[in-house]
Amino acid sequence: MSDQGAGVFVGGITFVRNSICRGNSPDELDILTSTTYLDISSCEIEGGWTSAGSNNFNADPDFMSPINLRLSLGSPCIDTASNGCCADEDLEREFIINFTQRGVFQIAEDSQDQKIIGFQVLEPFATYTHAFDHVAMIATFVDLDYRRRGIGMCLSEVTFEIARGKGYEKIFTFVRADNPAALQFYLDLGFRIVGTAQKQAKIGDKYIDEIVIEKFL
Repeated sequence: MSDQGAGVFVGGITFVRNSICRGNSPDELDILTSTTYLDISSCEIEGGWTSAGSNNFNADPDFMSPINLRLSLGSPCIDTASNGCCADEDLEREFIINFTQRGVFQIAEDSQDQKIIGFQVLEPFATYTHAFDHVAMIATFVDLDYRRRGIGMCLSEVTFEIARGKGYEKIFTFVRADNPAALQFYLDLGFRIVGTAQKQAKIGDKYIDEIVIEKFL
């Protein structure tokens, strides 16, 4: 539970399984950019979940008390999890193995704790025509506890250098209009706003505009 904007902040490729997400505001889930992929399965999500995933439901989990979050014996969450959907590492491994050769996948790690604290993904804007071979899409994620330490900036410097070597001349992406911190991050990297896609994202019944931004390398 969180009052910091969402129960899950997502800006990359994320799989959530066998979890309870409720009591967060303003949204249960916060997707940072349209290049995000969020797959949720076998979870209890307050307000429901209609995007990627399956076997999710919206019901009072019936905790023991507001401060004791153990499930009561009659909780609808008991015996609803799926052991078969727990292979998150396998799914993530498959994504990385099949990652496009023209892409860039950078990971930031806390060397002391050996913990992944951020990553950045850059992929071709489109593959159905060579007319867009010079354009890439980008998505960035940094752990909440490690933000404002220059991690995203360091990831970007390396990503941009590799992207130039792969023949990219321009990076194009979207940022949700209700995420000013993410927008400022990209503006500080030299991106510029080129427009607004109205009602581009939909979380539950709520439409959200996305800011269109670009950067020439």
